Amino acid sequence: MFKILTTTACATALLTGAAAAQETETMETEGMSMTTGSTVVFPSVTASSSGYIVIHETENGELVVPQSIGHAPVSAGANADVSVMTDVPLTPGAEYIAMLHEETNGNDTYDFGVGSVDVDTPVLANGAPVTVPFTAPMAGEAMGDETAMAEDADDMADEDMSAGGDMDEGMETDAPDATSDMEGDSTDAALDTPLLDLAGMSASAQTVTVPTVVAAQDGYIVLHATDAEGAPVVPQSLGSEPVAAGMNEDVTITTDEELVPGARYIVMLHAETNGNGTYDFGEGSTDVDTPVVVDGAPLMVPFDMAE
Repeated sequence: MFKILTTTACATALLTGAAAAQETETMETEGMSMTTGSTVVFPSVTASSSGYIVIHETENGELVVPQSIGHAPVSAGANADVSVMTDVPLTPGAEYIAMLHEETNGNDTYDFGVGSVDVDTPVLANGAPVTVPFTAPMAGEAMGDETAMAEDADDMADEDMSAGGDMDEGMETDAPDATSDMEGDSTDAALDTPLLDLAGMSASAQTVTVPTVVAAQDGYIVLHATDAEGAPVVPQSLGSEPVAAGMNEDVTITTDEELVPGARYIVMLHAETNGNGTYDFGEGSTDVDTPVVVDGAPLMVPFDMAE
């Protein structure tokens, strides 16, 4: 028996060394504006320490990291009307992700990027980067209203814990599907919308079987350990199994080590990005086979092994 904790769109640290938020961090986009095709103004950013608001692109629904297209410094505390100038004009109708990063090496220069993913890392709140997705407006449109608040992660965690229940191997469960804001049975979901459904999953000392995985493209279902705060340990993983675009049933991950009773693990969907058919996301190669992002958050589901 083991417990499943379901979540819809949980964000996770994509890279090691991400800074943990100690106070409520917010990025508010209500009233957000684009003064030119390459300047975005954020009405309010609250940070617990000095850092940066950074704009990342998305590609096929996936967050593009560690690359970024623009950033602006923010001070500890409240920051009003923060303007971020991007390196390239934003594409009308395209989705971007604003992410809060911390200044970690004291040089007051944004250094997070290819080859330097251990500095100026994303700010974490309850294991999740503080992010907010937004869509560049079409001509004549206003930008959408979104607010990313770190304190929401606490509420999400409480809801997840209450949703969890004990299950026997192969037993059906009434726990809600982990579907990234999708409704209804997973078998009715559109095959181009990524989905993880752990209802009825089974596990042994070194295997985890996920009943349903829907992928928009070829990729991998990956098992990650968690740290003392319940955040995923990344980019390391305990095991992976390839999945094809479309519906995949009863996908079994074989782990590199025995799973610990009572420990929490996270199942995460990754995309095959470099075409070699091998799972390559890991230390020193965090820009390939990256997590699949839905609504600005990696698609993942945590679960607890039974005592």
